[in-house]
Order: sequence, then C-alpha cells, then structure tokens
Amino acid sequence: MKVSIIFITLFAYISATTLKCQFTKNTVFSYVCEIRKVELIDVADEFIVEHDDHQKDKSDSDVKMVSFIDSTINVVPNQIFSIFPNLDILDLVNTRIKKWNRDNLKSAKHLRRIWLAYNQIEELFDNSFIGATGLENLLLDNNKISKIGDKTFNGLSQVKSLEFQNNFIKTLSEKLLAPLKKLKELNLSENKISHFDENAFHNNGRLEFLNLASNNITVLPEKLFHSQLDLTILYLHNNQITKLSPELFADCSALMELRLDHNRILEIPLGMFTNNQMFKLLNIMHNDIDKFNGKVLPEEMELLYLDESVETENIMATLEIIRGEKKVSSLWTQPDKVVEYSAAE
Repeated sequence: MKVSIIFITLFAYISATTLKCQFTKNTVFSYVCEIRKVELIDVADEFIVEHDDHQKDKSDSDVKMVSFIDSTINVVPNQIFSIFPNLDILDLVNTRIKKWNRDNLKSAKHLRRIWLAYNQIEELFDNSFIGATGLENLLLDNNKISKIGDKTFNGLSQVKSLEFQNNFIKTLSEKLLAPLKKLKELNLSENKISHFDENAFHNNGRLEFLNLASNNITVLPEKLFHSQLDLTILYLHNNQITKLSPELFADCSALMELRLDHNRILEIPLGMFTNNQMFKLLNIMHNDIDKFNGKVLPEEMELLYLDESVETENIMATLEIIRGEKKVSSLWTQPDKVVEYSAAE
C-alpha cells in the first residue's frame, strides 16, 4: 500500500507537521485518503501534498473521501479542497472537535457530505457551513450542541439529510431550518426540545422522514406540519404529549407511519386522519387511552398497535391489531420490505 506525505505548517511551530495520507480503495467510497493520529488545532495556510505515491492509475482527482482517524481536529485546512478537487466526503467522526470554525468549509463548494458525528461540539454559530453550497448530507449527531444560531445553516440549499440526534437543543425557531428547502430526512430525536415555532418546518415541504422522538415535547402547534405534503414517516414517541389537535396532520396527505407511543395522550380525536388516505401503521401503545374508536382511521389502515387494556369499537375487519410488547413493523428503513424494531424502544 503506497503512502503520500502531506505537510501542514502550524502557527506555533517552525517545523512542518508531517501527515501520512494512506490511499485505499473500497467498494462504497471508491478512492479514499486516510490520515491517522494527527492533532490539528491551529493550522497555517500552507498545505503541500506529494503526488508520486498514488495507487496505480490514480491521481488527486480520483480521491472521493478524506477520513481523519484517531485524530484531534479543530481546523480543516482549506487547501484540501483544491488538492482533491473531486472530494465528495469529509469524515471527521470522533475527532474530538470542541469548537467548529465557520471558515472550515469556505472553499468546499463541491463537497457533498460532511460527517461530524461523535464529537464534543457545544455551539454552532451563524454561517457555520458557509462555502459548502453543494452539501447534501450533514451528520451532527452525538455531540453536545445546546446553542445554535438561527442562521447556522445559511447557504445549504441542497441538503437532503440532516442527522442531529442526541444533542441538547431545547427550541426550534422559524428561521433555523428555513434554508434547507430540499431536506428529505431529518432526525432530531434525543434532544431536549420542548418548544416549536409554529412555522419551524414551513420551508421544509419535501420532508419524507421526520424523527422527533425522545424529546421533552408536551404541545404540538396545530399548524406545525401544515407544509409537509410529502411526509411519509413521523416519529413522536417517548415524549410528554397529552393532547392532539384534530387538524395536526390534515396536510400530511402522504403519511404512512406514525409513532405516538410512550406519551400521555388521553384520546385520538375523530376526524384526525380524514385526509391521510395512505395511512398504514399507527402505534399508540403506552399512553393514557382507555377506549379507541376505529372510525378515526382511514379504510386503508393496516396495522394498529394498542395496549392490551384498551377497549375498542368500530374496528374494520381488515385492520390488524397488535397488543403487548411485541416486535413492531416499520415502513421506513426498507420501503419495499417491512422491517421490525422493538416496541419498548
């Protein structure tokens, strides 16, 4: 396996820090530059790569992914994006990042995916990803983010997937997600969210998957999902919701799966799913529901998950009711094949 030497000059030192870029191939990410065991806290502008050690018939233009492994990174040398002009993925997972520099991606206009999961980031400022105008996939899960500027995602009009689970944000403002107009998958589970602006998802009309599970939600504004015409899967389980507005899902005409289990809901209002003619799966286990009226469901409904103690009436003959702690089907992970998750999750 051939090795290319990368030189980065640090502000605090006269001599250059030498990084070994190990070029590897794999079936998923094609041609990858792996950099191991480095510490980049303050990086100067100079960034030089030797070009002689690529694998056979490969060059800088073939590198699709740069991955920092077992490293500490706070500043990304912007020259990396000119050295590898077709760079698709920047992997900074578990690189001990504490503070994200808003200039890190100022030259990353061709980058499509950045992975920042499992770090120690506590705050994101306005324009945190400025320059990465082609970004489609952003992983920020499993950090310590509690503060986030309303303009953090400015310029990210192409993002389709945002993973933000297991952080510490408490509110969703109207402006935060507004730039993400092409967003299809959004995971905000395992945060501390207790408050939404009514128009928090107003500009995210292409959402297909939304996970708000395991937060501190007690109230959902009536118009919160009024722009979600394409929403297929919605997870709201493991919250503190007590009441649902009859109009809450009125505009979600594509809704197929809804998890409301592990809340404090007293009843499902009649007429709630009148406009949800594609609805297939509803989980309302572990709530405070005593009696369930089947008239609330559309005729197309297939699976209903209920506690064993809940009384039922007007249940369609074609509806399958599953009670107790059993495996629960999900339509999302593989849309062409029903998969299962634990009912206790």
